[in-house]
Amino acid sequence: MSEQSNIIDPEHANHHIVSPLVYFAVYITLLACTGLTVWAAYQEFGIFNPVIALAIACFKGTIVILFFMHVLYSTKLVKLTVFAGFTTFLVLIVMTMLDYFTRAWGRW
Repeated sequence: MSEQSNIIDPEHANHHIVSPLVYFAVYITLLACTGLTVWAAYQEFGIFNPVIALAIACFKGTIVILFFMHVLYSTKLVKLTVFAGFTTFLVLIVMTMLDYFTRAWGRW
């Protein structure tokens, strides 16, 4: 079926069945990233501690969005909407990090 038929009759949309093996792989990946987050919290990376923590969190968020929210198997419009929201989030994070890094410039 094409995407056009989904607009006319949304009950006949194609559903993608995800294998339990994929969910298990996602679970292991998220578990490993959680361990990486805990490990990184106890390390001293200087001013890069928040950058590393946010990078790990963004990766975990991307995995959740793609697989648990089924965006990977959705229509192009859904992917575009999620991409726009995620891009807005990343712009806000970058602006926050730029403010964080430039706070002490006048003090030394």
